[in-house]
Amino acid sequence: MNAIKNQFIEDNEWKKEFKDGLITIQQIVNRISEKLDKEVDERKNSVEALRLQTAVIKGIGIVLSAIFGGGLISLIFLYVAYQLSTS
Repeated sequence: MNAIKNQFIEDNEWKKEFKDGLITIQQIVNRISEKLDKEVDERKNSVEALRLQTAVIKGIGIVLSAIFGGGLISLIFLYVAYQLSTS
């Protein structure tokens, strides 16, 4: 009878240890999941910031192209007009 009782106690202890291990694993998984969610949010914010910076740089490039490109075209027209008038 003692053997059965001891076996029952050992089974209960094993089950408790197993359950405690599962709880620990679940806590670890939850922490990892929280950190991954935070990482995803940070990367989304970084991507959005890069898109904004790219748009600003592109806008500056367009403005500079218009200013310098337009000026260059004007100089070319003036040069051609001068050349035609002196010919």
